[in-house]
Amino acid sequence: MSWKEFLMSFVGAVVSVILIIILSTQSGVSAAGKAPKCLTVEQVKSATEGMNKCLTIFGGGVYDFSMAKKWDLTGHVGGHLCGKEYSKEVIEEGPHKLAVIDKFYFTKVCGAVENTIPAGIKINWFRLSAYLSLVFFVLNFATCFAMPWGKFPEPWKGSRPGKDKSDFLGAFPWTHWHKVWAWLAIFTLGVHGLLGFAGVLFGKWY
Repeated sequence: MSWKEFLMSFVGAVVSVILIIILSTQSGVSAAGKAPKCLTVEQVKSATEGMNKCLTIFGGGVYDFSMAKKWDLTGHVGGHLCGKEYSKEVIEEGPHKLAVIDKFYFTKVCGAVENTIPAGIKINWFRLSAYLSLVFFVLNFATCFAMPWGKFPEPWKGSRPGKDKSDFLGAFPWTHWHKVWAWLAIFTLGVHGLLGFAGVLFGKWY
């Protein structure tokens, strides 16, 4: 492989992976990025008709459950309605922790002192798998024995079969990691694809 072919292949591959990351980042942008500075209690109550959103209030904050699993414009599991204000106790009655609603934060209630749920540590597995795939792919590409700097000694080049002093010198010492990075890239890309497919089927949950 010549340097020109290598650079063209490498740039094309990196651009493709970067586009995947950009698209996943854009799909992961929450509604908060487009939210108004605040909403009144009356606006929250009428959001199902006026905004086509299922909004609720907690601790001075407005939460958008329109895209949440098991929520729709009629509410949640037949008991919790949109446009209502819920207490900490009501939220914790479900089979989940209080912080489960943090990712659905939309905006604040106008005139209210916010007491929203601490974000804690959250991992976007879809985005993380994309970044890891990019890292492993670059390492896989860089350690490939076909690269100009990473040629393996060829056993037929010497005076006798096997490695000897007449073989090609200057073999890249990291080429034995090539298959490791290749399998890691395949694995993380597989996870990335499964998360994306699950997000299409079940809504964004990762």
